[in-house]
Amino acid sequence: MRLSQLFGKTLREAPADSGFVARQLAIRAALIRPTLNGDVYLPLGWRVRERLYRLIRAELDALDGQEFHAPPGDPQALVAELGRRDINSYRDLPAVLYSFDDFARAYALQADTHALLSACVQIFENCDLRALAVEAKEGVEFFLPHPNGDDTFMQCDSCGYAATPAAADFIVELCGNDGDETLSPLEKVATPNCNTIAALAHFLNLPKCQTLKAVMYTGDEGEFVFVVVRGDLDVSEHKVRRALGSKTLRPATEAEIIAAGAVPGYASPHGLRVASNPQSRAPDLVTVIADESIHTGSNYAAGANETGYHFINVNYPRDFSATLVADVALPVDGLKCGDCNKGLLRDTPGLHLGSCRQIEKAATAIGVAATYLDVTGRPQPLALEVCEIEMGRLLTAIIETHRDEAGIVWPESLAPFDIHLIKLGKAPETATAADGLYAELLMKGEKVLYDDRDESAGVKFADADLIGLPTRITVSDKSLKAGGVEVKRRASAEKEIAPLESSR
Repeated sequence: MRLSQLFGKTLREAPADSGFVARQLAIRAALIRPTLNGDVYLPLGWRVRERLYRLIRAELDALDGQEFHAPPGDPQALVAELGRRDINSYRDLPAVLYSFDDFARAYALQADTHALLSACVQIFENCDLRALAVEAKEGVEFFLPHPNGDDTFMQCDSCGYAATPAAADFIVELCGNDGDETLSPLEKVATPNCNTIAALAHFLNLPKCQTLKAVMYTGDEGEFVFVVVRGDLDVSEHKVRRALGSKTLRPATEAEIIAAGAVPGYASPHGLRVASNPQSRAPDLVTVIADESIHTGSNYAAGANETGYHFINVNYPRDFSATLVADVALPVDGLKCGDCNKGLLRDTPGLHLGSCRQIEKAATAIGVAATYLDVTGRPQPLALEVCEIEMGRLLTAIIETHRDEAGIVWPESLAPFDIHLIKLGKAPETATAADGLYAELLMKGEKVLYDDRDESAGVKFADADLIGLPTRITVSDKSLKAGGVEVKRRASAEKEIAPLESSR
């Protein structure tokens, strides 16, 4: 491809607010263009994406995977529907299907191993990415650790254990002396302008772990849900839904909080009409979930349901009741790792690349279970392993990992072209030599980007470094006088003059 004919111009500067350095480079190198309808892959970028497709296909085809086209909708339910219709017997299993759009998605029906997980790990390795498989509630999530990542996971600073916050195994240590202090009398105190945990702890000169945080939701059929957790922790909405068996959950409005008898910013379950147990939950009662962390301390500070006031020396169950006590806490930075019981879990930023999860019973969009007949002729539920890789994030991660100050440094397996051929000089014999070398390289099947433009050496070399092809060959008046062409690897500062014939 002649660079003079390639659609898409390189840019000296990326547009403002382009985000990651990798994204800036992708825009400047004419891989992508932001539009009102989203990013458009220009021809150079699409060649990279096609190479990624081929790399992913190779790993999935090794599992006897078969590519198919999925219409818009829920692809997981669609695959379950296909399994229900087209898989009858254990003899039809396992079956691996995959498709591409903005994601590379692979589905293994009746997967008795983590074959797709292994394939994903290999795909990232083939992209020369040190992606981290992070434990999640339903499998694993893949991250590229990066200081400017827009997502986070938790990682132990001692053993390296990594998990999403919702899945992290952590230890809530005792707060106070020994967690079994003498219970002091309940007392209401004035706490002006203390409508946050941080402000309350500062005003009362207490550690956050000796306060109780109130988080309120509205659940199914308008159920008012009041969650109490130790003040140094957060609440996992996923865990709350699981504890309640609820399908929906949203933050309660100020009006709903007041209607339940609580006061925003100073809320407490003390004095509310609380359902005494899960079986007694009702629309006119408040469902209180107390996190298990309340057992790790005593004499807490909590809201008094009166603006400007809190209670001190709050203890459960003496001073408030709960519908149920459950694990609904979300870990925060600095908690002890539950995997090794030595290190601390740290918030770790990263780029989220994809996920793999196991689904024991694949269900269609209408909720019908997909089944097959086992060797005894009995129906069994179809299991499903689902893996997804977000293609745009994958491209960003590759460029972020393979770049320098001048531009992209492509791995050979992913470069849009293998050779960046540059013509420099005014002499007719230079143009003849460069054109001839280009033609011969194409005849040999080499993928060549030929910079035949009438630009300065500085512009051409800057574009070559920006685009980042593995090998740069320069045919110039100077190189021909020196005995051949200048050859330089993108990842190296070394240059050499090679005979023209040896470059063909």
